[in-house]
Amino acid sequence: MKEMILSEEELVKRCIDNDRHAQGFLFNQHYCDLYLIAMRYMSDHHDAEDVVIGSFTRVYKYLKTFTYTSPGSLGRWIRTILINEAIRNLKKAGKSYSMKTSGISMCNKMKQMGWSNYRLPIFLE
Repeated sequence: MKEMILSEEELVKRCIDNDRHAQGFLFNQHYCDLYLIAMRYMSDHHDAEDVVIGSFTRVYKYLKTFTYTSPGSLGRWIRTILINEAIRNLKKAGKSYSMKTSGISMCNKMKQMGWSNYRLPIFLE
């Protein structure tokens, strides 16, 4: 079997076509970094996880509007959605937002366990 690694453009196309493996890969690829960003805004890790999940709901919903411009543009677009989602959640709860640095050790531990930067192998027969 040959292994093929998807480009960002192909990953986006497959996610739009409701390929669950591609959507799972996209989630796993960005979860840890997004969780770290969310922890800087939210008061605890449950709220941060809610923001990450809410962000991915929006990502999958609006992925058709995403325009690929350069390597990394997808990640930047997703991070922007996450930050807006965090601010939206804080405003809804009547809280102000400020950057925090907690939660970093948990994500670093996840990275050491190999939890981030997955590559989606596609096997061709």
